[in-house]
Amino acid sequence: QAGDDVYITNGESFLSNSTFVLSSLTITNAALIFTNWATVLRATNVNVRSGGRLTIAAAFSNMPTIMSNRIYVVCTNFTLDASGFVDADGKGYDADTGPGTGVVGTWAGAGGYGGKGGDGGTSGGSGSAAGMPYGSVNAPALPGSSGGSYVLWGGNRGAAGGGAIHIEAWNTLTVNGTI
Repeated sequence: QAGDDVYITNGESFLSNSTFVLSSLTITNAALIFTNWATVLRATNVNVRSGGRLTIAAAFSNMPTIMSNRIYVVCTNFTLDASGFVDADGKGYDADTGPGTGVVGTWAGAGGYGGKGGDGGTSGGSGSAAGMPYGSVNAPALPGSSGGSYVLWGGNRGAAGGGAIHIEAWNTLTVNGTI
């Protein structure tokens, strides 16, 4: 309910719909997993304490042009303690998807976002082209594209891009943990 103090102290909790404006949300030794692009956590105070993690579900790989999840927090004060995490690592566009995907090849190209990714290559040769830029350098709002798949010696799929994180803190933002 609006104005409630919410404590998440173990396990995993999923947030699939936006909240009313909470008085506070404190997460310790647990994960809060955002699902759905439009989901917003609204609170006066958000505290990610020891072992706490804000994260997202992986992107839907069957809809490569539509991103499905992001971390979106709107609050007055946000505190991330030294052993707390806001984690969207590898939870952007899946392998070989996204508007800036690196080109698949023997030496695959890296994914782009606000700038061009790196070209694939070797010390003496050339590789596949990098992913092209999209999104904003100064106000990033979209998830990252994957690198291209690598086809030499049996190959590996390109790594997924990074997920989107949007935190609006109107008064104080204290980050001692890892984003």
